[in-house]
Amino acid sequence: MANPTNFPDLQVPGGRMHDDQELCEHLLRSLDRPALLEILPSKIDLGGTGLFAKEVIPEGTEVFRSIPLLNCIGHEMSEFMCDYCHTSLTNGIDAAGHLRIAGDALPTISRCTQCGVCSYCSKDCQRKAWRKYHKLECPVLGQHPHASAEARALYRLIAMVKQDSLSEQEWRALAYLKAHEEQWSGHLEDLMYYQPQVDNPHRSTPLAFAVAARSAVRGAETLMQPGIDNLQLYGLYFRILTNDMDVAGPLHPNIGRTVDLVGSLMNHSCDPNTFAFFEGRQLRVRSLKPIQAGEEITVSYVDAREGFMMRHDVLWFKYFIDCKCNRCEEEELRISTLMSQESSSFEDFYQAEKELIDIRNEVSRDYKAFRSEDGINQVKTAISTVVSQIFRTQPWPDTLLPMCHMKQILAELSFKLNTNPNQIAIYTLQSCFGITQRSGPHWVYALHSLATHLTPMTAALNRLKNTPPLLLLLALIMRLLAPPAPPATPPDCPATPRQFWDFYNGLLYELVLQSRKTYGTDSACAVALVEKYARARARSSWLGPEERPLPGERGFAERFGEAQVAMLG
Repeated sequence: MANPTNFPDLQVPGGRMHDDQELCEHLLRSLDRPALLEILPSKIDLGGTGLFAKEVIPEGTEVFRSIPLLNCIGHEMSEFMCDYCHTSLTNGIDAAGHLRIAGDALPTISRCTQCGVCSYCSKDCQRKAWRKYHKLECPVLGQHPHASAEARALYRLIAMVKQDSLSEQEWRALAYLKAHEEQWSGHLEDLMYYQPQVDNPHRSTPLAFAVAARSAVRGAETLMQPGIDNLQLYGLYFRILTNDMDVAGPLHPNIGRTVDLVGSLMNHSCDPNTFAFFEGRQLRVRSLKPIQAGEEITVSYVDAREGFMMRHDVLWFKYFIDCKCNRCEEEELRISTLMSQESSSFEDFYQAEKELIDIRNEVSRDYKAFRSEDGINQVKTAISTVVSQIFRTQPWPDTLLPMCHMKQILAELSFKLNTNPNQIAIYTLQSCFGITQRSGPHWVYALHSLATHLTPMTAALNRLKNTPPLLLLLALIMRLLAPPAPPATPPDCPATPRQFWDFYNGLLYELVLQSRKTYGTDSACAVALVEKYARARARSSWLGPEERPLPGERGFAERFGEAQVAMLG
């Protein structure tokens, strides 16, 4: 920009982005896009703009790749991930895309010594961030180290403009993005009347978002002196709030937030036809189902693992969307039917779902506080108390969200405590098979968790080699994998180590297939999981030559079934 100290006006000539063909063509040219796309009036967001397929896009293929306008790593990941290139200590994959093993050197992730908020893996990344945005945002973050991701995105955007890091086209596209300014103005006015009640509001309420907006704008005004008026700052913030997306990585459900100018044109569905994830600094969008020519590209604005009520809270209070997709209608009908059977109401279910989410969030904030037998029992008791309030004649189904995620938390706590492996396996299986959509990133994550929690058993088998048959634990695992089960398996289960390895290798094979389909054969995640599968097969070599058929070959499914029968006695 010609004068980085003065902001351009957020006003655009008129109309919608899809009317500005020159800008639309520029944005599409900036993508790495295997699929042919076009920007047109949306069929979902009436009066708005959408992204459409110009040709058939098969399931499990790349839609486009881009470098977003800006990214902000979340506080919980900032210690372990480079703020600039997203190199991570926690995903088990090195910079070359290979699976890390014991003894591998880990990258050094160091905090900025001035703000203490952003971290970098190298001096090169730190220099690039400093030149692009961090020079001006650094002192602000130093004074507001716990600022929300949206507030940090506002500070970063202002810094990018003042450091001349935005092009004229990027600013024009940003100005076109929807901001819901009229609705948000009403919520800001409400603060004057409800101030005593909003000091600590629930995060998914309009007043909570309004409080966060006011805090972010005040911080930007006083610390960055952007040279624009209050209304323009709010306009920027609400564009970020309305158009940012979760930064998710393979096997990392949430890393932070991102604003991508083309990604922002994808409208919402709780049953979307694409999903977005990050690999390095690059945003990748891939199809979850076949997309027809002329069909609008959709993505979920909220965590698809959340239940119906929580999704609708965030969608309405943040995006002013009342989703009516097939998934929402089916889940609403199921909840209504179950509550009728239990003589409970929708409001009862809503309160119970919120309480379960509060339990999950409390544990997620401080795993260490619950990593003990007493801590696990405390979580189990809290879950049981909530469930018993509305499900009096039956358990809360594992397939009704968010129960499968509560089981995942119990599995993770038990796994980190290295407690009863029997219980770890049961919790993990209940969580995994509580997921009804058996494809896509959340299914890959669930399969990976299951494989991770079973891996210690393979190490034990390796040490024991030709010891007596596996006992009750493996029978319990297989009983859950193949319902309905025969009568309880006695401790002298006749399953052999070979049969367990068949099961474990079959699981890893499915994980590899799903990851390659979901993330792409060239993704670091898929490449690393192929390595993991190869190593698992090598670890079973002490059993002797591999017996054919192997996973993926004709006949393995039958052999896998025979192994299950043997495990179950």
